[in-house]
Amino acid sequence: MSYEVGDIINRGYKSGRFLSIEESFNANAVELVKRKIIALDSERISLVQGPPGTGKTTIFQQVISYCFDKTDRDEVFLYIAPTNKLVADMLQRIASIYRVLGKDLNDLKREVRVYGSRFKYGEFEGLRKPIDNEVKIVLSTEYQRVHESEIQKKYHLLIDEASKSPIHKPFITVSDELLEMLQESDREGIIASLNVIGDPKQAIALGDEYRGRDDLLLLTNLIRGLLPEHLKKEVDKGDIDVTVAAYQALKGTHYELLEVTRRLPYPSEVPISMGFYDGKLRAYKNAEYVLKEIEEKWNSNEAQMLRNINEDFFKVVDTLESAITTRTPIIYVHVEGKYLHDYLFNERRAKVGLLFSCAISRILGESVTAIAPYVDQQLQMRLSMYYQYGEVAKDVIGMVNFTTVHRMLGAEDSYIIAILGKENIGKSYYERTIYFMEPEIFNVQLSRHQKLIVIVGDLFKLRKEAGKIYEKLNSEEVQRFYEPSLMLKIMNLKTTVEKILEMAGVDKYKNPKKAPCSSTGNGCLFFKWDQGS
Repeated sequence: MSYEVGDIINRGYKSGRFLSIEESFNANAVELVKRKIIALDSERISLVQGPPGTGKTTIFQQVISYCFDKTDRDEVFLYIAPTNKLVADMLQRIASIYRVLGKDLNDLKREVRVYGSRFKYGEFEGLRKPIDNEVKIVLSTEYQRVHESEIQKKYHLLIDEASKSPIHKPFITVSDELLEMLQESDREGIIASLNVIGDPKQAIALGDEYRGRDDLLLLTNLIRGLLPEHLKKEVDKGDIDVTVAAYQALKGTHYELLEVTRRLPYPSEVPISMGFYDGKLRAYKNAEYVLKEIEEKWNSNEAQMLRNINEDFFKVVDTLESAITTRTPIIYVHVEGKYLHDYLFNERRAKVGLLFSCAISRILGESVTAIAPYVDQQLQMRLSMYYQYGEVAKDVIGMVNFTTVHRMLGAEDSYIIAILGKENIGKSYYERTIYFMEPEIFNVQLSRHQKLIVIVGDLFKLRKEAGKIYEKLNSEEVQRFYEPSLMLKIMNLKTTVEKILEMAGVDKYKNPKKAPCSSTGNGCLFFKWDQGS
């Protein structure tokens, strides 16, 4: 995908500014970063943790808008992001800022540079020229070489970590030196301030060699360097999570947590809030109002047509209608089934996911995204959509999307069908399956929806297996080899699963076969898909 620079800038100028409620909810984080940039604090480093849907990028937009005229002539804002999409989004926001400040396109052409691999510049070709004396803002993906002339500049680094592990490696390797330099009162040097936004709790790795390597996360590496010695030792031993330690020791001085999500409707944020964010994440909007609006869009004729197709569609439509009318934003469909060792596709879960996808898109006329941890699962579901459900889905093909959890990081949709991966541990500790290698995947999977989420899989088994591996981590056999933070991550996962089962009213059942066929609890509707269906 390519990005037309002219179109992006025009949209920014037309919007005037990004009006959003983030301005009030993120005020503490914005104030923290502003202090570091305009030299009110001698220690020039700010770290912001942004859970799903909390408006991470908006922080930097607000900071640039406020500080633009308050920095010296030789100071430049350097925004670095891992993707061209994020850079394009920031460019639109910069254009919006320029309009609000009363600056025209010629001002933007002189003062802004944009470096990326997928931009089409057209009449804005000058935006990729080297940095000169007039440049105030530079936007770049991490993979680009920032072109600087002989003009000496001081950079306010605005790093959008986007929750990916091995990015910003040049900064990670010198993080200790950066901290030492930025904690000095002397503001000489090429880096005027360092400001990082990300979320270790969504840190999905890009390869096996990075899994579990918290030291390759820039945000956590910098937090650890700022912690007092007693907390640093507790973090290194795995006794306390690094972000919990940051909240205790660094909040207000170097660290802030964005605590309000505008994406997830209450109470669908509660499971990940309790599991991954120590109960601090809360939702701005309420499912009561969101699902009331959905109910008004319910197409009874389409619903009845689907009910008449077969018993499976009848069950799906009834389950959806029940969730919407009871204002329940989470549907947990219990579907057992094994993934073959080398074949990461579960046919029964695919079937249920496709039924719900077709039903939602036809009845409500809105987009749906099915996400799974495995490429095999999403590809096979895409094929099944065409070849097995083509007649039912022919009018909504464009509204139903299939993707992996990794590709969905940073994205969202109105309705999410979360197809769970393998819930078993694996043959040994060293052959852990995906949720036990990267528990953060579960967090990402449960935090992409704006209105309603359907979870398809076996949470009972995931809870049981999480308990087993937690016990293994306490054994002497693996104590010497596992990452100290993994035990805490497994507990994050287990707590999240337990909260979903509690909200569904089925947490007391150890064996899912003894659970009722369906129940509606406090925020989650439980439905047990019949065996063999």
